[in-house]
Amino acid sequence: MANETRAKALNAEAQAVGSSLSNDTKHFNDYHVCPISLGFDSQTASTTQLADHFERMGLFGYRDTLEEHRIDGSLASLLTDGDLRDMGIVCVGDRLRIRSILDKLKRRERMRDRNDVLWEGEERIYFTDCERLCITCGGCCPDDPSTYALTSTHLKVKNVFPLRICRLRLPCCLEYKVDNIDLSTVDGVDVIGIPAPSCMRVFCCADGKEWVDLHRVRRRDGQGTASGVNRIVLQQGAGEKVSDLIRNQVAEVQVMERY
Repeated sequence: MANETRAKALNAEAQAVGSSLSNDTKHFNDYHVCPISLGFDSQTASTTQLADHFERMGLFGYRDTLEEHRIDGSLASLLTDGDLRDMGIVCVGDRLRIRSILDKLKRRERMRDRNDVLWEGEERIYFTDCERLCITCGGCCPDDPSTYALTSTHLKVKNVFPLRICRLRLPCCLEYKVDNIDLSTVDGVDVIGIPAPSCMRVFCCADGKEWVDLHRVRRRDGQGTASGVNRIVLQQGAGEKVSDLIRNQVAEVQVMERY
């Protein structure tokens, strides 16, 4: 009787949350994730929250089992079929349902991790503000620096190409290109320091720039490989830190591909 009451309450909660979801959120159903699970973080969930999630997914009767074996969200993804048997879950169907729920949560967590931004930056165009003001006519004709965003698997480089008359940028007809650099194709990362011109260093104390070059190996089906270089331009002092971040993520992606 208590389970039926709880089931009705959870179903009502699921319907209320589901009715408020946007079309973008509902797109997650393509990955076989129940809408109610979108606010559920499996990595930080307590045992009680994990049991609540199981019940939202229609799996009742295992709250005491999870509490007895102290299984929380951080451990749930490690459970094997043998572990579930050792916990006393003898029903094959329920074991399969539990594994299915956990697999869906792991897929959603991986998708979220892939989209998390680890670093954002902007192209360094000028050495000094004086140079910028001169070239952009006192800021009336601003430039459009490239922007960079590093995730766990890609480096996104966005280049903007506005329509201009001489140096004057028009508010319409804006074009842009986004290059999503797959870190699994990066073979090396180099940093090149570019000092400011001597006159700018003397009179304006200008800092230099740093080029971060990503050497890539592009695979061609049946035709071997082709190499290339992508360059991002940063202010002095930022290049080494960013290159270390990129190298770390390249190593992580290569480990993920091996396994």
